[in-house]
Amino acid sequence: IIRRYESVLYEISEMYKRDTSFTLCESENAIQFSDVQNCKMISFINRPLKYQTDRIDEYIFQYDVLPTIGGLLVSAKFKLTFSNIEGTDVQYIPVIIYDENGKKCEQFFCMNVLNSISLLDRKRSIYLPSKWDKSKINVIQPFYYNDNMANHLIVRMKECNSFIIVSELFKELAEEKKLKGITFNPEGKSVYTKLGLEEAREKMNKWLSNIVD
Repeated sequence: IIRRYESVLYEISEMYKRDTSFTLCESENAIQFSDVQNCKMISFINRPLKYQTDRIDEYIFQYDVLPTIGGLLVSAKFKLTFSNIEGTDVQYIPVIIYDENGKKCEQFFCMNVLNSISLLDRKRSIYLPSKWDKSKINVIQPFYYNDNMANHLIVRMKECNSFIIVSELFKELAEEKKLKGITFNPEGKSVYTKLGLEEAREKMNKWLSNIVD
């Protein structure tokens, strides 16, 4: 099979049959949310991580990526598909998911992304300071320096580490294996309307001019 190594990047997001989430239990684990966003190998874990959700339903085993708060939860099929980048781009950590009724599921893994790379093209992108932490930014419409990915298939974006960015090859492999629960958002995509983007850009320009002044 001849694959196209195009310089195209995507932000990934999750989708699920119903409105729910799977949350890393910080109080019952050896790691915190920040540990899985620092892009470092986690070596001090000696038992599966605990996640919680409202209900382990009949849909869960149909999905390969779950809507997660904390390190992204992926299936054994996902892990097998991207086993060749384990240890270089990602780390897979066993987990146990519990629901409110005590039911548990042990078929998923926390995917720890190991690399953080500066990708945001600030000249083309629209972003504003975070309401909660002024040292961080909220990216409204992203554009990327695509060549910065080098040979990585998946990274976190250094400018906003909640963004998980993947290559065209990653997308091709995921689609070839029909992995379910993952969507690929191309650069320039935004939930804002055209008018909303124009207003956000004006706010950004004003904010940036104040910083320079």
